Amino acid sequence: MKLEHYPVDKLQREIVAIVARYLDLKQYKLFFFGSRVTGTAASGSDIDVGIDGPEAVPGHIMVEIRDALENLRTLYTVDIVDFKQLSQEFRQIALETTEPITVEEE
Repeated sequence: MKLEHYPVDKLQREIVAIVARYLDLKQYKLFFFGSRVTGTAASGSDIDVGIDGPEAVPGHIMVEIRDALENLRTLYTVDIVDFKQLSQEFRQIALETTEPITVEEE
């Protein structure tokens, strides 16, 4: 994924730090998907982040994660989606092109 106005590695670290406050990232995987990954994004396109794990993320946790992501100081909107809540058809299409969100341990 490429961003014009924000370092991707910094964004990955920030997303991981936020989600790790609420979920065990040994059980839940994070990834980018959508137009930013496929290369079809317009300049104002949001950044799509997927969460996939053993069970759906409780609604109140998703609200907390979304609120924290809204406070990131980027020029982009970050939209986070729980893939356990998606239709099988959309899930299958979206998972065709993803980019894992990983942070190297220091």
